[in-house]
Amino acid sequence: MKIAVVPNSSDHLSNLLFTDTNARDDVLAPYREIKKAGEERGWSVATFDQLPLREADKVLAFNLEAFPEAILAALNAVGRANMVAIVHEPPDIAPIYYDQDIQSCFGGFYLPEKSMPDNKNSFYLGFPVSPVDTDWIPFGAKKLLVSITSGKFACFKGSLYGERIRAIKHYQAFLPDQFDMFGQG
Repeated sequence: MKIAVVPNSSDHLSNLLFTDTNARDDVLAPYREIKKAGEERGWSVATFDQLPLREADKVLAFNLEAFPEAILAALNAVGRANMVAIVHEPPDIAPIYYDQDIQSCFGGFYLPEKSMPDNKNSFYLGFPVSPVDTDWIPFGAKKLLVSITSGKFACFKGSLYGERIRAIKHYQAFLPDQFDMFGQG
């Protein structure tokens, strides 16, 4: 069995999705486990630039928006039944993944939402989070506030991203020695 993988980003092509151990919080560890599990079964698992879609038996997609041409080519090459998507974002962040017409293009569509419409090919999947190794800091030595967020932004109705930025600016200005911020972006 040959499985071509459409990764989250062009940074993960050339099989870097499975070999990069420098990503924050070792966030790519689950992908290494997927490749390892496939190879233990005798399968070939590689990113689609290393295993051409026309040579694949199945396609596993982690991001439909990063490589739309690859997704369409994969549908033509292996067909709907041999396409699987695994999505990490909730509907407020990436609503395209929650469109049933999009989901119907895949034989299996895995989402991080437990409450979904009754769709025969969509399933809940809680993606694992790697533990973070850190030094213990006594409570009295800790700062008052910490924000651990990614630098994402969305402008949908009811979005609180703008309030997040406003709060961060407030605490940076009024409690600079008691506020820390961490996160990608």
